[in-house]
Amino acid sequence: MEALDELKILDPACGSGAFPMGILQKIVGILEKIDPDNTIYLEQVVCQNPPEIQETVRKYLLKKNLNYVRKLGIIQKSIFGVDIQEMAVEISRLRFFLSLVVDEKVEDIEPLPNLDFKFVCANSLIDLPENKEVQTNMFDDEEKINELEKIREKYFTAHSSEKDDLKKKFKKIQDELWSGSCLFSIEHKKKSFELVKWDPFENHSASFFDPKWMFGVKNGFDIVIGNPPYVQLQKNGGELGKMYASENFESFAKTGDIYALFYERGNQLLNNSGNLCFITSNKWMRAGYGEKMRKYFIENTSPKLLIDLGPDVFETATVDTNILLFTKNNNTTEKNNFDCKACTIKEKLEKKEHILKKYIFKNSVQLTSFTNEAWIILNPAEQAIKEKIEKVGTPLKDWDIKINYGIKTGYNEAFIIDGKKKDEFIAKDSKSVEIIKPILRGKDIKRYYADFADKFLIASHNGYKKANGEKVEAVNMKNYPAIKEWLDSHWEKISKRGDKGKTPYNLRNCAYQEEFEKEKIVYGQFREGSYHFIKEYSFLSSNEYMITSNLVNLKYLIALMNSKLPYYYLQMIANNLGGKTSISQKSILIKTPIPQVPETQQKPFIDLVDKILEITSREDYDSKNLPAEQTELEKQIDEMVFELYGLNEEERETILSS
Repeated sequence: MEALDELKILDPACGSGAFPMGILQKIVGILEKIDPDNTIYLEQVVCQNPPEIQETVRKYLLKKNLNYVRKLGIIQKSIFGVDIQEMAVEISRLRFFLSLVVDEKVEDIEPLPNLDFKFVCANSLIDLPENKEVQTNMFDDEEKINELEKIREKYFTAHSSEKDDLKKKFKKIQDELWSGSCLFSIEHKKKSFELVKWDPFENHSASFFDPKWMFGVKNGFDIVIGNPPYVQLQKNGGELGKMYASENFESFAKTGDIYALFYERGNQLLNNSGNLCFITSNKWMRAGYGEKMRKYFIENTSPKLLIDLGPDVFETATVDTNILLFTKNNNTTEKNNFDCKACTIKEKLEKKEHILKKYIFKNSVQLTSFTNEAWIILNPAEQAIKEKIEKVGTPLKDWDIKINYGIKTGYNEAFIIDGKKKDEFIAKDSKSVEIIKPILRGKDIKRYYADFADKFLIASHNGYKKANGEKVEAVNMKNYPAIKEWLDSHWEKISKRGDKGKTPYNLRNCAYQEEFEKEKIVYGQFREGSYHFIKEYSFLSSNEYMITSNLVNLKYLIALMNSKLPYYYLQMIANNLGGKTSISQKSILIKTPIPQVPETQQKPFIDLVDKILEITSREDYDSKNLPAEQTELEKQIDEMVFELYGLNEEERETILSS
């Protein structure tokens, strides 16, 4: 009870006040269990008074509704909220008023408290400047600072005329602190003015947040909680990014999200042993923009609990979420020495609080180390497999390969045609065949097979220079009258499109135009674990990718990429997008660890790939019903891959059964 009495809790983006209200209910629930009849609480309050009036205070309190008085005390001493939106602050205050009303007795109704110093409207991400000479100077007058503290305390329960008097006193002391401060520069004067012009009695958003000035909290908070907003910093022309770029956030990334800054600011607002617990989008755990966040957590916090929530937990949520609880850590000797309980919710749970607790208790694992790389929650067996794969393989990003996406036409209806239209063009003008090339879409690409859908690209490029120095001139549509006539019929659309080249007839510049002529591995962004090898000159649509190389034998590479082991690995590290794991994004795929072995070790894989490609090239091949011969060959490749990585039988079974 002494600990609860001293507790200081903040929600830096309180919104409607749900989280502050939730923690109020938790504290009240604890007190009801350990002091159900308020006996201990009564003595606590009585003993805070001088001995000569303690008995009078006791008699007075015994006439009161102690549940109401106790809840009022928790709100006054322990719970604070900030939000940049005025309406949010008003709703939070109203929510707390209502929570008090339910505890009042009809025959003993008292005026509700004033929450002006409990929920304030301010930008909680903006601190006073690092060089706090002005702030320090203004706070040096302890007598006036103590007066402000007394005003805050009195104002909480003040009525009518007393409130007006306290407001005037508060403003008077602000002015006196301003006039008595030593101003070192124009910038200091500006910041000092920010402090004194803040009016807690008018619900207008302040451009900064300082807990000492606004709440009288001098040494940080014990707990910071909340569900901060999720807004990409690059939205609306990067408006938010520009606003916070100069605020020296270590976790700031232009492509990041504002909730990252709330984590960092929340940690700053904790006392030296304080705890923060947020629920946010889980993208920071694996996304590229989250690298700075992960680094910040490692260097400045001690993660204690990490729950990666699945897509079905919140029916109305538009993003997948996680819960992170950490303790502030200023001790550099303890960095990278963690003891974090972690759990991934992999199934839909009943909507009961204890069900979630039981699931976490049963399925959580202990994580003792983190890196700047993706934070992935794995059990010991999974972690062992991951480490083996990474030890043996070299990430694709370190291979001599190129990964490029397909062609963006800007208007597919004009530039992608079917075989019938292609034949019409050639019949009118035989030269048309020179710039009509086959194109594959993602849904056409299967494992070791492409189901060509009779689609062709009008490859009207802007010209390019080959690796050998040969210059290929841009396509001049005047030389292809049949195709020009077709494109002219779509002039309104092709002339206004963004993805166009030197003329509306041309496609946009493509720095890797020559790569389409080479043999390549092709795959669709949304066709996971399905890679095909082709030698022909062909294009891909914009959502598909190709892997090319001048030195690497792509048949060896595709053997491993189509096997079960890399697929298993990529599922572990992939981003989670709206409940659908996407392992084919380039940023994920390039992390695949593939062993770089001599040609003699590659040959058995290449031979098996050749056999599979021979099967898939047959006219009667059916990709929906794989021949037993192909299935057996793929099993052989899987076993050879397991052997290559040194996996034992138990580890192999884990992958095969996943």
